[in-house]
Amino acid sequence: MNGKIFVEEKRVDGVEIMNIHKFLRDKPTMLLMIAGLAIACFVLLNISNIIGKILSEQEAANKYAYSAAVLVGETEQTTIDNELFDQIIGFLHDQQEANIFISIVSFVNGADTPHMGEVLVVSNEDLKLYSNRGTPIDIFSDKSGSVLIGETVSKHLSDTYGDNTAFTIGETSFEIMEVLRNDIASGLDDTLLFVWDKANEAEKKAIIEAVLSKSAYYGQFWGEFAIYIRSNSPIDEVYQTIVNTLEDDFQLETELSEASSAGSQMSYLYNYYNTAFNGASLLFAVFTVLSVTGLWITKRKREFVIRRAYGYKKSAMFKLLFADSMKIAAASLVLAAVIQVVYNVIFNVTFDITSHFLVKCGVIVLGIIIIILLMLNRALHTIDRFSVVQGLKARD
Repeated sequence: MNGKIFVEEKRVDGVEIMNIHKFLRDKPTMLLMIAGLAIACFVLLNISNIIGKILSEQEAANKYAYSAAVLVGETEQTTIDNELFDQIIGFLHDQQEANIFISIVSFVNGADTPHMGEVLVVSNEDLKLYSNRGTPIDIFSDKSGSVLIGETVSKHLSDTYGDNTAFTIGETSFEIMEVLRNDIASGLDDTLLFVWDKANEAEKKAIIEAVLSKSAYYGQFWGEFAIYIRSNSPIDEVYQTIVNTLEDDFQLETELSEASSAGSQMSYLYNYYNTAFNGASLLFAVFTVLSVTGLWITKRKREFVIRRAYGYKKSAMFKLLFADSMKIAAASLVLAAVIQVVYNVIFNVTFDITSHFLVKCGVIVLGIIIIILLMLNRALHTIDRFSVVQGLKARD
């Protein structure tokens, strides 16, 4: 018999058809499958998003093969004032072999709480910055602005002051060039990066005053400010040049705060961890979908055998199951989206909808569909081994 004959018999034999209808509409199992797939999608996407940020944050922290921090302090012979600091900046600007930053503490828009940041004095090809749109940032482009800010800072400026395109330090206004991509695992990116070469004279004066005012607020810390040296090439020569010049020519005191040369190895390890996590995520998805789909098929075993007894061919059964599976998958995705929205609202979570995220969603959905198809094919082969009598005697 084929599907058409089955429909004709359906009008005659109401009792048997009611049984088939009952097994076909096993609502508790279908609802369980929808909930299981939705939770699996929600968990996978969020864990993947969090782990991805952790990896990105660690890679960002270790993207330079070599780094060092030099604390600079005054001596009895020399006091750091605006003029001397400007000379130090000019000297650092000549050290093109590495990326050089200076620590800064500023009170943005007159806030009571100081904001820690950095001033980019020198940059080379090792400097990699990305906007929140995922595009590389060219700090030497014609785009106006002299400050790069983190996503959290941008949101704070927008929510508190209604403007995330500029802010003030003292009486000097700074225009924001770009909002940086958020690579912080916690989601709180409070980066404040001043680009010295993009600043005008008024902004440079405000930056100097903010840098030198650090000791007034953080008097418990040794030194006036810190110089950070970062590069993928050895920095021993640059470091020695900076230290010797500061001590000999400027008569200042220096101290090495930190040094590292494990950036390349750490980047390799985090890439390895990323690959391992993706593999673990895939195994989790396979296990979840196999478990839920297997339960759904098991609960419908008697229905399948009855349909075979009424003449359903394997191809017709596959089409029927595939249609049911796609309906369940669609309902699961809608439920997962609802759960995601509720989660974001309750916990005030910012979810990055980027091209990479969309590709990841597509891969997860495609993977679920492929696994379901494999399960359906396996179920049909299993059904072939059951007799009609066994199927009718089977329990739900």
